[in-house]
Amino acid sequence: MKNRNFFIIGIMVVIVLSGIIANSEINKYPFDISVFFTLNNNPNPNLEIDLLNSPNGNSNPINFYFRIDYNNTANPDCKFYIDSVLFFNSLENNKSRYELSNGQHTWALNCTDKKDDTMQAVSTGNFTINEAFSVNLTKKVYLLDGYGNLIGGTGNLQVQSSQNTGINVRIYRPSPFPVYTNISTAPYSESIDSAIIKEKGDYTAEVIFNRTAIPISINNTFSVAQANLSFNKYSAEINEEVTVTADLYSPAGRITSVILEYGDGNNNIDYANTEIASQSLVFRHKYAQAGNYTLNISVSIASSLPFKISKKGMYIKNSQDTAEPVVTLIYPASNEEIKTDVITFSYKVEDNVKIKNCTFELYNYTSGIGTLDYSKKQEDLESSKTVDIALKDFKTGEYSWNVYCCDNSSNCNDDLDYYRKFKVYLNSSVSSIAYSADENMTYYEKKAEVDDLITKIEAFVQKQASYGAEEKEALEDLGITQDLDTYRKILQQVDQDLGYHVSLIKDDALREKTIKEKEAQIEEIKGKVPIDMKIVGKHEFVKNSLVKNMKGIVQDYIDSKGIKTDSKTVKKLTELNSDIQNYLLVSASVKQVEISYLTSSREITLITKKIEIKNDTFNTLLEVVPKEIIENASEIIFLTKNEIIKEDPIFAISVDDLENGQIVYYINKSIDVKKIEDTETIIFKEFAVNNKITGFFILDLENINLVYYILFVFCVVIVIYLVWFYLRKRKIVQWKKEENVIRIFMYIKEANRALEKKDTVVAKENYHRIQGVYPLIPEGCRRYLLKKIKKIRAEIDKKEILALVKEFEAAKAEKRSRDAEILYKKIQPIYKRLPKKYRQKVHEKLVI
Repeated sequence: MKNRNFFIIGIMVVIVLSGIIANSEINKYPFDISVFFTLNNNPNPNLEIDLLNSPNGNSNPINFYFRIDYNNTANPDCKFYIDSVLFFNSLENNKSRYELSNGQHTWALNCTDKKDDTMQAVSTGNFTINEAFSVNLTKKVYLLDGYGNLIGGTGNLQVQSSQNTGINVRIYRPSPFPVYTNISTAPYSESIDSAIIKEKGDYTAEVIFNRTAIPISINNTFSVAQANLSFNKYSAEINEEVTVTADLYSPAGRITSVILEYGDGNNNIDYANTEIASQSLVFRHKYAQAGNYTLNISVSIASSLPFKISKKGMYIKNSQDTAEPVVTLIYPASNEEIKTDVITFSYKVEDNVKIKNCTFELYNYTSGIGTLDYSKKQEDLESSKTVDIALKDFKTGEYSWNVYCCDNSSNCNDDLDYYRKFKVYLNSSVSSIAYSADENMTYYEKKAEVDDLITKIEAFVQKQASYGAEEKEALEDLGITQDLDTYRKILQQVDQDLGYHVSLIKDDALREKTIKEKEAQIEEIKGKVPIDMKIVGKHEFVKNSLVKNMKGIVQDYIDSKGIKTDSKTVKKLTELNSDIQNYLLVSASVKQVEISYLTSSREITLITKKIEIKNDTFNTLLEVVPKEIIENASEIIFLTKNEIIKEDPIFAISVDDLENGQIVYYINKSIDVKKIEDTETIIFKEFAVNNKITGFFILDLENINLVYYILFVFCVVIVIYLVWFYLRKRKIVQWKKEENVIRIFMYIKEANRALEKKDTVVAKENYHRIQGVYPLIPEGCRRYLLKKIKKIRAEIDKKEILALVKEFEAAKAEKRSRDAEILYKKIQPIYKRLPKKYRQKVHEKLVI
């Protein structure tokens, strides 16, 4: 052995194929094949081949390791075969690529002495390839409704491989960019749902298997159809024809039939043109009865289950019907005295057409002021049929109940005409709140705590009446009064949930989770219920045009917008913004407020700034708080909508976001009230400045003749107006291509028409429809319509409060104090929304 000299020669033959093999049916698989030789100089005159390592399974690459023993290592000439095909021929020759099918394959290595062909050796063997790749879809056709919502459930992409295989998954909707990508390992499954399907069209699911030498791609396709219902009108009279359009699109599957159900028991069937992918079917129908209808469309697509889409919003009215529903209150009678904590209220309602709904309300006067204890809205009531509502857990005190009903022609009764008072006398009480008797209320661990929180909330609400004007103003600015009303409603709901609803949850884990969530709500509210508040310091001041560091503020604003500019531009913007501060007058009120809660107390500094701008072309205000007062914007809590410009801090506020013309914020600690005078409130405008980067433009007026300048400005204004007018009209036309935009324009038109006719009920119905559609329209369209919608709300409020004030005055004159109190509570929320100049007129009439 010591005389042997070893020479190791590594010969690796690698198949290199560029790209990806794409097949739907794979017959052969590409592999890297490597052959390694060790040449051993051996005194033995015989040529011998030893197989050191053979291929293991069908892993890639496929490697062979051989050792050749011979006394003359320079002479062997070796040939390597796979399935009798020459793969390797001496050290210089090799085959460039090799593809193998599934099954068993043979190999052979034949070596011969170049100078003596009688000296030779042969080694043979076999190996097995077992590969299988598949890509399947459980669903080939999907459907979207007109809003892009996926209808009819999801499907699955299922990827299989006989071995654990790395894969790349991509899903395309004709585009160079995939709508979904993932890197994973087969076997693999992916849900085809709304996260992937957002648009109609043909989709391709491509899966690339990375196991073999060249990645193998397998594709499978599916299609997404779309169906949408639209109406030519959303409100019509009885027997007035309405047009319903079904827009259908099915790129692959054939649409075989469409069934439209009108919601009144009638339907239409249309056998669609199966040769056309995109089509519109028009249906016409007349409704015989007033009401709100939901339409359904069932779309059948070949090789797929039928899809069903529902669309609400068809309102059929009977303008000839002007009669209000007539309500008869049966029990309890007026001023009845009851000596039980369970009461069954009875009433009946009659109408000449159809009753739409009735709302039952119970008020509790235990605290001296009527509070709504229970409310129940019922629909589809039969005319003249007695309605019973059983409630329990009353306690001694005074109560009232009323019923408010509307019919399908939007005629509603005045609930004050159907108002009854009664008293309850009991030896003991269980709860201050009435619950539905058919709900089997049970005691729960936090019951006493919830009742105590509600009591304390009501106590603080009553305590507010004893506060002075400044305390009440602080409470209103901080929104505490509104918050308390919200907390009370949440606690009432928690009480019902823990006392009854959780008992209906059969799943133990879900029930326990729900209980913990409700208890967490109780704990959260516990820390927010105030028991007292007082103002320990106050200061008022007025500021107008003097700004100490306008240049720094301008620079900070430019930096926050990511604008690159030069010092000349900053200087010019500083001068321009300094000049417009004369249009602003700020009246500030600063209060140091101490608030005591059930579990803690805190001191805050409340800042309220009344803003008066003498020029309505300015839209942006900046609120600058010196670092000497507060170092970081996170320490300031704004109650006015704002944008943080700089953390030092500087805030930007849109004039349109001011409520009651005020900026309101507070600091979570006590600050010297006089230091707040160092804060700055300024008007800011992004003037056009001549700069290639910003695109701004400023005219140098010093060397321009005044007359030419005026003419130039006039022409620029005209051109800008014409361009603005054209772009706005064009934008409106583009917006009106969307169904929701068409609907909201129609609702606005009908609301204004109703207001002209002094029909507040119809105007209010259309306003509520506007509220439902408004979030669905484009943002630009929302900004364009906001003032129109606010104007409708204001006009409705004016008309409603005028009628309520007249009833309020009549109740005062007739000394019906309870009626006056109820009317006053109805007036309050509307009063807060009224414009300031209209409030004063109402206020003069509201002294009880």
